[in-house]
Amino acid sequence: MGRRPPDIERRGGFSLIEALVVLAVAGAALMLIFSVGVRSTEIAFRLGRRALDLADRQVSTDALRGVVRGLVIPPTGSEVPTGAPDARGTPRQFGGPAVLAAATPCAGSGPSAWIEISLVGEAEGDRVTCRADNGPAVVLADLRPHRARFSYSEDGVRWRESWRATPRLVDRARAPREQGVYVRLAADDGKVEVIEHATSGRPDPSPAAPRDVSARAPEL
Repeated sequence: MGRRPPDIERRGGFSLIEALVVLAVAGAALMLIFSVGVRSTEIAFRLGRRALDLADRQVSTDALRGVVRGLVIPPTGSEVPTGAPDARGTPRQFGGPAVLAAATPCAGSGPSAWIEISLVGEAEGDRVTCRADNGPAVVLADLRPHRARFSYSEDGVRWRESWRATPRLVDRARAPREQGVYVRLAADDGKVEVIEHATSGRPDPSPAAPRDVSARAPEL
């Protein structure tokens, strides 16, 4: 039986070049899958981190709003106890006695003799801290890299840098009236803004009935 011609001989495996080509294609596919996986992980991490940051910011914003709403502001024309501190504010700080409806990082729910919210400047930006009744300062919000300030308004239109909740006692003949203030925390670049309203509440419009002094006491 004669030998087969070379052109019809079949090889029983891959040549070295074919094996290298297969390895190169497989390596490229693995690199592509790995890069897609890494990128997906980075995107998921960024989205998760952004969601956590938004949640933290919302919690901080809610706490700040709760403190503003809890400020004790007397109505105009009302009597205040001698020596009682007035709620007041500056561009970097505001505070006063407060009654909080819900717990915050700086104080639990209920009355506090004094709650103070401050902007603490650092090299990277500002932080918002709060302190209750001379307790330790707690970081309420991290505004870095932003710089911010507080401002105040009675009508929400005209804003000023300072405010004090001293009741107006000029007109004693008129019944006490509601007094309030808007507190705004705004970053210098406009990317952060929180506005909340504190009010004394509507005082009771019906004064107590005057005692009838015309009736004479019965004779003994």
